[in-house]
Amino acid sequence: MDEPRRLRYPAAFDEIMRENFPSSEIFLGELLPGIDKKLRYFKPLRIEMFRQMHTWIRSYSPDVLVYLCMESSEVWRRSFGWAPHSSAELKRLLDERVK
Repeated sequence: MDEPRRLRYPAAFDEIMRENFPSSEIFLGELLPGIDKKLRYFKPLRIEMFRQMHTWIRSYSPDVLVYLCMESSEVWRRSFGWAPHSSAELKRLLDERVK
């Protein structure tokens, strides 16, 4: 089974992860520090990854709400074709799914 891949993580985790998972392919990608100091893949690559994951998830469950934590409206729109207008709207959409 493939190792899980992370899209962002605190920079302090880099050394810990390298020690514990030296053969992980996660270190082959170029990770850049974001405004929040977390390491992220380059934005075009993240968008491509999110778009593909969204397609896979939707192929199994067309009605499931997929959302992006800690990503900009631009990344949402370019990945999914839409973005919530506010955190209140996202909360409402998530709450509707569990009812």
